[in-house]
Amino acid sequence: MSASAVIVAAGLGTRLAKELGPNAPRKAVVEIGGRSLVEWSVSALAAVPAVSEVVVVLHAEELADLEEGGLGPKLRAAGATRFVAGGARRQDSVRLGCEAAESEWVLVHDAARPLVDSAVVAHALERAREVGAALLATPARGTIKRVEDGGLVVETVPRERIWRAQTPQIARRVTLIEALADAEATGAEVTDEASALERCGHPVVVVESPESNFKVTTAEDLERARAILVARASDREDPVGELRGQLKTAKRQLSQLFGGLSELVSDEATSVAREARSTAATLREALAESDAPTVDLRGTLQAAAKAAGGAVSAAASAASEVVSGNRYETRCGIGTDFHRLVPDRPLILGGVEIPFELGLLGHSDADVLTHAVIDALLGAAGLGDIGEHFPDDDPAYEGADSIQLLAHALRDVRAHGFEVSYVDAVIDAERPKLKPYKAEIRASLARALGLEVSQVNLKAKTREGLGPVGTGQAMSATVLATLRRV
Repeated sequence: MSASAVIVAAGLGTRLAKELGPNAPRKAVVEIGGRSLVEWSVSALAAVPAVSEVVVVLHAEELADLEEGGLGPKLRAAGATRFVAGGARRQDSVRLGCEAAESEWVLVHDAARPLVDSAVVAHALERAREVGAALLATPARGTIKRVEDGGLVVETVPRERIWRAQTPQIARRVTLIEALADAEATGAEVTDEASALERCGHPVVVVESPESNFKVTTAEDLERARAILVARASDREDPVGELRGQLKTAKRQLSQLFGGLSELVSDEATSVAREARSTAATLREALAESDAPTVDLRGTLQAAAKAAGGAVSAAASAASEVVSGNRYETRCGIGTDFHRLVPDRPLILGGVEIPFELGLLGHSDADVLTHAVIDALLGAAGLGDIGEHFPDDDPAYEGADSIQLLAHALRDVRAHGFEVSYVDAVIDAERPKLKPYKAEIRASLARALGLEVSQVNLKAKTREGLGPVGTGQAMSATVLATLRRV
C-alpha cells in the first residue's frame, strides 16, 4: 500500500533569518553539506520503500522561481514529484499538501528536520497502519516542571509519559484533511497534525526516534546539523567507521525486532530471539573494540544479518499460529436504548438531525442510536453501562450532544487497551422512513469512532404496527460492537 510524503517548506524561518543576518534565504533553502534543508528532507522521505510520491509545499516566492532559481531540478533529483504553494499558517500548508497528494496515507514532515532516519519512518508508517495514526517522538530525558505565572513551580511532572513530538506525522489522508477542516471550522489553532487528530478522537501512537531528528530553528541548530553531516561523511570515507555505524544500526534494529517475540507462542521464535540477543551482545563487544580489523567487523555484521533473517521467518510462522495472552483478544458488546417520541423535540440519530414532526424525549439530545453504540462499547470493554457514566439526573448532561458523550466513552475504552473494529446497528422505527439518511448516519458514526464507513453497518426496521414502536410512540436501537485489544 503506497503512501505520500508531504514536505512542509513554506515557513519564513524568521528567527533563523534574523540570526544569519541580512539577505539570508528562507530557512528551508538554507544549505548545509552542499544541499538545502528541504533537499535533505525530500531525500530521506523518498528513501522510505512505501513512499510513492513526495509533495513539497513551498513558499509562493520559491514556487514562482522554482525552475529559474534551480531549486526545482535539485528537489526532483532528491525525489520530489509535485510542488504546491503553502498557506498563511502551517496547518493551512499541511492541508494544501494533503489535498495535492494522491495516496491513502500521508507522512507530513517539516523540511527543517533534515536528519530524519528513513528506517524509523518506515517503522512508524507500519505502526500508523495498525493504530490509525503515528508520529515520531523522543522521550523526555530530564526532570520536567510545570510552573505558573512568575515561574513558581507547581509540580514535577512524571517524565515517563512525556514525549517531545517530531515529524513525520502519519495518518490516512482523508482523515487528516477532515481533522484539519474541523479545526478550521471551530477556530482551533493546532500546533501539529497529531493534535488535530486527537481533538477529533482519533488514536495516535508515538514511535521513538533519535534525538538527531531535531528541528533546525536557530543558527546553533544549523551548525549542529552541519557537524552531524560532516561526521557521517567521515564515517563513509572510513570503511571500519562505516561498518561500526552499520553495526550500531543493526544492534538497535535487532533489539526492537526481537523484544516482542516472547509474546508469541512459537518456541522456534523465542529460541531465535535468544540467539539474536546473543548476537547483539557480540555486536556490543565488537563496537567496544576500537581497533577491530575490518574483516572481523564484517563477519560479525554477517552473523547479525543471518540471525535477523532467521528471526523474521520464525516470527512470520509464529504469527500464523495461535498466540498467547490478551495480545489478540477480541470482545463483543451489546447495547440497547429506547426513547419516547414527542412534539417540539429534534429527532437526532447517530449525530444526524432528521426532519420530522416528532423528536425523542430524553435528558440529553436523546440520540437513541448513539446511546446504544455507547452502551455496546462500554459493555465490550467491561466498563458498565451508559447510565453509570452519564447519569440522567446529572445537570451536566442536560441537552448534551450524544456524539460528544460517545467521544468520552471512546477515550475510556481506549484507555483500557481496546480499539473499535466494527459496529453493527439496528434502528426500530415505524416512521419516518430512514433509508434516505442511512449513508449520512453511517458516515457520522464512522467519523466519531475513527473508523472507515465500511466498518459501520446500519439496518432500519419497523415493528409492523406492533407495540409502542409499531404505533409510532417510540424508537429503539440495538447495537453489536466488536473491540480488539491493542
